[in-house]
Amino acid sequence: MPQLFHRLNEASRARSDDEFVSKLGGALQEADESSLWLELLREECGIESGLTKPLEDESSELMAIFTTMINKTKNKAERRNAGKTEMLPGEVTKADFTGQGKQKTEIYDAERHDPFPLSHFNFGL
Repeated sequence: MPQLFHRLNEASRARSDDEFVSKLGGALQEADESSLWLELLREECGIESGLTKPLEDESSELMAIFTTMINKTKNKAERRNAGKTEMLPGEVTKADFTGQGKQKTEIYDAERHDPFPLSHFNFGL
């Protein structure tokens, strides 16, 4: 799991959509690998399901989130290349930089109709 958070940290510093998608793809692979090891612990080593199942579920949720982020970023890039630049609900963008030179990643909140930074989420970094 530490490698997964390292990949997320790298994605947050991506300089382009392609790099962002690539780094998130690495995080997706790490989450998938973690899920595999947890499954092996449960099935092959006899570790109680109650100990591994919550972590397996969390890993599955993370994989779903990363997949959605990757797909929405790719769709945004395709629309941009086709001349459409409007932001859709839930779409990921890397919009601006803070004064410390760190890039902020934002998600469009359809209910509030304005972007809010992913820094509101605690990824344990």
